[in-house]
Amino acid sequence: MKEGVTMKRAKWLFVTLSAALVLAACGQGTNEEDVSGAEGADSEETAEEVEDTEDDEADAEEDDAEDALEEEEDAEEATEEEETDGAGEDDSAGEDEAAEEEAVEEDEAQEDDVAVLNSVTYYFSDDQLMETYRVTTDQSVTQDEQGAKEVLEQWIAGPDRDGLMGLVPSNVTVQEVRFADGVAYVSFSGNITEANLGSSGEMMFTEQLAMMMAQFGYEKTQLLIDGEVPGEFLGHMDVSEPFEASASSQYSEY
Repeated sequence: MKEGVTMKRAKWLFVTLSAALVLAACGQGTNEEDVSGAEGADSEETAEEVEDTEDDEADAEEDDAEDALEEEEDAEEATEEEETDGAGEDDSAGEDEAAEEEAVEEDEAQEDDVAVLNSVTYYFSDDQLMETYRVTTDQSVTQDEQGAKEVLEQWIAGPDRDGLMGLVPSNVTVQEVRFADGVAYVSFSGNITEANLGSSGEMMFTEQLAMMMAQFGYEKTQLLIDGEVPGEFLGHMDVSEPFEASASSQYSEY
């Protein structure tokens, strides 16, 4: 009887221990699965993070490449604009130089077209206001309005030979010489009215003035004072109309 009870207890203990071992084994498996599952989840998260990082780096590299390409394109456009501007400036400079050269050539052509008056002849009276004489020089001037103005200015300056004298005060200026309709218009400054010539001197003045303008191809001369036609000149002569030159042969060479 006692042996039977003992056997039952032993069997029960064996069953209990076996069950405990099985439960322990199951619990360990569960723990290992939990650990393994956790490790797997961590690995998956790490892989995702790595993949995200790689994607971010790839995107950043792509953005950098796009930025570099845009900068390169901008630089190329700027270079092209500079080259275009430079070419435009070069073209403009070339056009300006060509225009200047053309203007110079035109001026030279005009100068070549203007005739030259060689051996200018001046007319002066003797120091007694008795006669008018011819004085031929080796001076050359252009046979135009400017050349005529130069001759008259030299005439006012007076002769460089003894025994002759000028009729016009040295402070008188030639304001303008203008050729129009076969007439030489000569304008003097207003102080020419201060000349003290008398009637014979006034006649010599108009004769000499007309003779010098005749060298430029104008047989008639109109006297102007400050650009206006005077009614009379120094109180003796009517100069409201152009006066004509005489023949140069009437005057002796001095």
